[in-house]
Amino acid sequence: MSYEHLLYQVSKKICTITLNRPEVLNAVNSKLCTEVSEALHTADRDESVNVIVLKGAGRAFCSGHDLKQDAEEPREIYAYYEHYKAEFNEFTTIWQITTPVIASVHGYCIGKGFEYAMMADIAIVSDEVTLGLGEVRYGIPAITLTMPWKMSMNDAKEMVLGGIDISAAEAKKRGMITTVCKREELEKVTEKTARRLALMPRNMQKMHKAYLNRVYDRMGFWQANKDYLEILAILGTQTVPEYEKFSKTTQEKGLRAALAEANAPFDALEQE
Repeated sequence: MSYEHLLYQVSKKICTITLNRPEVLNAVNSKLCTEVSEALHTADRDESVNVIVLKGAGRAFCSGHDLKQDAEEPREIYAYYEHYKAEFNEFTTIWQITTPVIASVHGYCIGKGFEYAMMADIAIVSDEVTLGLGEVRYGIPAITLTMPWKMSMNDAKEMVLGGIDISAAEAKKRGMITTVCKREELEKVTEKTARRLALMPRNMQKMHKAYLNRVYDRMGFWQANKDYLEILAILGTQTVPEYEKFSKTTQEKGLRAALAEANAPFDALEQE
């Protein structure tokens, strides 16, 4: 099967799926989201695959949601909800399949990229990366909210309610990711981890992932994330003033200017 926005390769029981929109730092549009889901399902059905590696081409793992797509999305709440319910089912494929998924993260890990990393079974992150849901500062909700299941209640509330991004080392300390390594070692560390998982008995591994996910489902993981879709629908259509300002600056001056403007008060606070 051919893909427009990703690369797909299988070698020695390892399937590597590479987000391949480097010109936009692998920002996720609907097409890429669908292709990632299809590729993950294909790998999951392939009896020669024991582990999947998800990575990004170019300077970043993933810079989040493609903001250019926003103008094409429905503005009525229920239609918006239905639109993202369909995308949610694709986006959460990592959780739904039984083949282990490793996220190999460098550069940027923002928004949907961050949620891909949070949903992965193992996240290996290079030390220059910062992680979090910083987009809530601009009035942009996530598509899923996996982070509360990765850390303590206090940590989750601090990060979501405060719009805090943290270093890879701090993310490791808070239990959000599996491994931190130097940027130049990321490929080697990812490959070694993937090779270890590839050596495992395939059927036992798949049964264990299904069971471990079921443990969290019993605690409410799946239902809580589906409930978040309603919040997404409301915030996506009844936008807050911060998002209106962010969108206007993005259109007039570009994304970099919009980010600088929105982050300025937070940066000033950190310097006090």
